[in-house]
Amino acid sequence: MLWFVAQFTLIILDWCSGNNVHMEDVIEKIVVPKQASNLVDLHQSTSYKNHFHNFHETTVPADRKRLKRFSCSEQCKSIVSGIETESVSSDTYVGVRHLGDNCNPCFLECDSYKPMLREEQPFGTPVLRVIAIDLNPRQTIEYSLVTTPGEQARFRIDKSTGDITTAHIFDRDEPIREKEIYITVRATDNGRPRLDDVCTFKVMILDINDNPPVFDKVRYEESVTKDMKANLRVATISATDMDDGDNSIIKYEIVQQNPDSSYFKINENNGLLTLTKPVDRSPGQYYSIRVRAYNVDPQGEAVQDAEVDVKVRVVESNKLPPYFTRVQAAALVLNETFTNYTESLAEFEAESNIPEKPEVIFELIQGRAEQTNSKNTFLLEQINNTASIKLGKTLDYETVTEYTLTVSVKNSYNNVVETVLKIKVLDENDIIPVFTEVTSGTIPENEPPGTPVMQVRAYDLDGTPANNIVSYRIEDENQQLFHIDSRTGSITSRVEFDREATDSYHLKIIAEDNSPSALYSNGKPNSCSQLFTIKISDKNDHKPRFVKGLLATEDVSEDSDINMTLIEVKALDQDTASLITYSIIEGNVGDAFKIDEHTGRISINNWLDYETIREYKLIVQADDGIFQDSTTVYIKIKNVNDNPPRFTGIRNVTIQEETIPSGCIMTVQAYDPDIENRTDPQLIRFFYVVEYDDVIEIDDGGCLRLKRVLDRDPPLGFNRWQFIITATDEDGAGKTTPSTVIISLEDINDNAPRLSNAMPVVWGENRPPGLIVRLTAEDVDEAQNGPPFHFSIDPNAPYEIKERFQVQNDELYALVEFDREEQKEYRVPIRISDSGEEPMSDVSILQLVIGDDNDNEMRPGESRIFVYNYKGESPNTEVGRVYVDDPDDWDLPDKTFMWDDATRHQSVDFFDLNRDTGMITMLQGTRGGDYELNFHVIEQSSHFPRHNVTAKVTVTVKEIPEEAVDKSGSIRFHNVTAEEFVSRTPGQLTTPKDRLQASIANTLNVSR
Repeated sequence: MLWFVAQFTLIILDWCSGNNVHMEDVIEKIVVPKQASNLVDLHQSTSYKNHFHNFHETTVPADRKRLKRFSCSEQCKSIVSGIETESVSSDTYVGVRHLGDNCNPCFLECDSYKPMLREEQPFGTPVLRVIAIDLNPRQTIEYSLVTTPGEQARFRIDKSTGDITTAHIFDRDEPIREKEIYITVRATDNGRPRLDDVCTFKVMILDINDNPPVFDKVRYEESVTKDMKANLRVATISATDMDDGDNSIIKYEIVQQNPDSSYFKINENNGLLTLTKPVDRSPGQYYSIRVRAYNVDPQGEAVQDAEVDVKVRVVESNKLPPYFTRVQAAALVLNETFTNYTESLAEFEAESNIPEKPEVIFELIQGRAEQTNSKNTFLLEQINNTASIKLGKTLDYETVTEYTLTVSVKNSYNNVVETVLKIKVLDENDIIPVFTEVTSGTIPENEPPGTPVMQVRAYDLDGTPANNIVSYRIEDENQQLFHIDSRTGSITSRVEFDREATDSYHLKIIAEDNSPSALYSNGKPNSCSQLFTIKISDKNDHKPRFVKGLLATEDVSEDSDINMTLIEVKALDQDTASLITYSIIEGNVGDAFKIDEHTGRISINNWLDYETIREYKLIVQADDGIFQDSTTVYIKIKNVNDNPPRFTGIRNVTIQEETIPSGCIMTVQAYDPDIENRTDPQLIRFFYVVEYDDVIEIDDGGCLRLKRVLDRDPPLGFNRWQFIITATDEDGAGKTTPSTVIISLEDINDNAPRLSNAMPVVWGENRPPGLIVRLTAEDVDEAQNGPPFHFSIDPNAPYEIKERFQVQNDELYALVEFDREEQKEYRVPIRISDSGEEPMSDVSILQLVIGDDNDNEMRPGESRIFVYNYKGESPNTEVGRVYVDDPDDWDLPDKTFMWDDATRHQSVDFFDLNRDTGMITMLQGTRGGDYELNFHVIEQSSHFPRHNVTAKVTVTVKEIPEEAVDKSGSIRFHNVTAEEFVSRTPGQLTTPKDRLQASIANTLNVSR
């Protein structure tokens, strides 16, 4: 409880305990947003402390009867305004309530909120930050907007900061006319019950220069007489602007775009168009000019303008225009409630200026803005040469405050003159006040008289202060219980309330404006009423009590699931407004448990372990925001088989490959950590995966044996064999732990070396005898059983090998000169021995290819190529090479292929030739048929002179339809290339392809 005395001696103590509290602690707990402008910042300045001149801690006076309590609202507002001390006597102590009480939030500067917003601003434009405070340090404030059901959202508010932004683009001008908008903001705390305060204020929408002027006519057609003198009036050009204030001031100018502009001038302020020099054109001719109306933003940010064409016709000097003989010179003034539609408001008379034709025609110009009669608010009636102006629609000051009417008269010569009539509309009290949507308030019980309850707001949309100022009064028997400020609508209490006696009241509030109603002829102002509900909230003045002071759970298995509920504790509080929260304040080692702060349910939060902690003693606290109570909960943990076995000892062993040791190669050991005494039977059984069944076996004692030999060497062996062994407790029915057993193998010399040279080795034909290649070998055994290696020709090699090849150390030599055309490839058997204690040897085959040398001249050749063309749509396709008879087969780089000039023109549209490779490409679009292609092939080599031969290729193209493909099958050939399949072989007159076709046709008894 915070206290201070008239001498500003400050005493801080807790009302319940009587113990002193530091002032800084209290100040830090008062919630005042630091970003609030024009508010006292308790955290940064000393101005608040300066309200209490003798700042020191003292004791509470013994006579507490002299203590005067502050209400929530009084305490709240004292933070900003300071404490009023003049009315407090020197022996009176003034007390501030306990800061833990549930106080209403309060808006500190609601009356000063007068935000202004420019129209046409985008969504999200900042409007205002509202500030409410709550003296309870435990509570936070949430802001919201009060709206009617179905109302369009025009603003948004940040629920945490109170920042209000736009959710709508406002238009101040007609036809929308959004000039002022009322906002009601609610600030709600998170106490129990939740209390709130409301603030209603008006947002003024400011005009911007966003509308161009609008001319009264789409175009102007005027006339001048042939003898008209200079400086005389021709016409009045008029425009209106829907903007307000300086933004609606219009200037006029003539656009200088042709010589006709020099005949006229215009008054920039009133649009009066006059002649500047004599008329020099014949009757029936025209002057055409263009007039611009514009206005400028006061800040010079924007220019709004419009242009109109003005056509001035020259008429005979005797064709004079009509003239008014009677006009309404003074402006008319009408009340907005005027509704006499038959009364003549103004009369106009005119003469035609044509003696023989006195008739004239009056017209009330319908402008393009409502102020210039765009909606026919006024009508014109003509009788002979007299015109009367009458009301055509109801007036509304809040829509249009002044009309500018243009009356024209025309004679038989179509000459026209105009005059202007101003009509001002007076505001009357014709709008009834309307309450905002806040219909309820709250006051805690036992609050002293004068405690603010709520604030009601109503607004009146009449256009002038003479009709739109609202006052408030209470109209029922509850006037004895509540008071309302007639100016602000603030409702305060007159008595202390007891919630147990009555928990709510209904107040009928009357809102009325400040002048006699124009709607009712009773001499009374317009008024409205609304019923408001005042709720009496409970206070927190009782301590919560646990139903049981000591609780225990049944034994909890250590493998219980996380989030499993164990027990629910319950505390009771006599205060209905109290919200009890539960927490574990002691004994929760490792956060093993958690408690639902609202229900008191205790559940498992982390994994439990009997081997670590076997019993928990939890201290649980119930807290209602001010008072606390505690209880003890015992939780015992029950042991379960929740730990798998654990292996011990080294599980690696080394043996010789290709041997099976007798007995155990190792003994695997494991224990069960759930059995406290390691000397007790552990009841563990060992297993291995079924894939190892032919390799190892293990008994319940952990004896591991081999069932077959293990190979160390590649490709099927490994130097380290890895086996997964599992240990399962509870005699094979419990939990399982895997472990790895590694058997390392010692190498023995059981593999012979083999050649590692890259194959094949190429040795060119016609080369003299010499070194062919250095021989290399590899041995999968370890180094002690490997190199150095000994190489030799296999003694069992054929004679032709021995007479052609020789091995010296690790080198293979050629003993003769080779001819590829005689034999293209040799398989040389090489015997290799390693250097082990018991050497191993074996024969490897070295594949030797005799490289080709272009040492044979080519001869003319002839070949056939058969090609399928699917539906005649095949793309460019390589079909084969040009064939010549040549025993050499590596000589393609020495050849050049060319078309035979005599037949070239017959072939190039269907086939293409690669000069370097001799490859023939069938071009897309080639149709089915036989094509005879003739070529010249040129060859040049160091072994013979340059020469050329002819070659003929017959290409048969056969188109196959889609149906043939759908009904076809496929054949795969082994050990034959595509080229070999379609080429003739020595001793055969046909290709393998031709022979296959003939065989299939004969079998199926069909033609080829």
